[in-house]
Amino acid sequence: MRAWVSEYPEHLQYIGTSDDQDAILANLSTAEEWLLDGDGEFATYVEYNEKFEELDKVFQTLKSRKDEHKKRPKVITEAHRRLEELEDETKDLAEKKPWINETYRQEVLDRIADLKKWLDESVAKQELLKLSEEPAFRTSEVDFKITSLNRVFTRISSMPKPKEKKAPGAGKKNKNFKFENITIDGNSGGNWEDFVTINNNESEDESSQGTTNED
Repeated sequence: MRAWVSEYPEHLQYIGTSDDQDAILANLSTAEEWLLDGDGEFATYVEYNEKFEELDKVFQTLKSRKDEHKKRPKVITEAHRRLEELEDETKDLAEKKPWINETYRQEVLDRIADLKKWLDESVAKQELLKLSEEPAFRTSEVDFKITSLNRVFTRISSMPKPKEKKAPGAGKKNKNFKFENITIDGNSGGNWEDFVTINNNESEDESSQGTTNED
């Protein structure tokens, strides 16, 4: 940590002023004296860990400022690119997947607009800050918001096309009926019930004639 703070001049922009740098180095020297020549030799694990965490917190803060500064431009550029893609793809749904109605498409477009606004405002705030100050936003926040928006788009764009409703009786095939070697084609439009009635009447007539003949 001492080397990171004192041996790299470019790191001073993340630390602040030379006075801030001197203060950090003084704390490191104090901790070193405590550990080697003071009570640190007989300190418990809890005491030692508290000292370490106190110093490490400062180091991680400084290191995070540098990491965020280096990553920020690429993350912002990639976020804008993805937002433009999502906007175009969402608008294309009206033609490519017309069953996804405007309400769902507008939901995605509204979220895109909100994220664009948040990103622009966050970048503007960041430009007013020094690199030695805590950033206005984290690159991880941008990644998280883009990932969440991707999920919303995927959910809506993956809506399946509704199945077409068939008319009652559509696709059904009428059966053929056969009576005494006579076949009625169910698809011919004839009424087989009338045939049965006629056939029954003919059977009754034949029965009547048979009875007459016997007499």
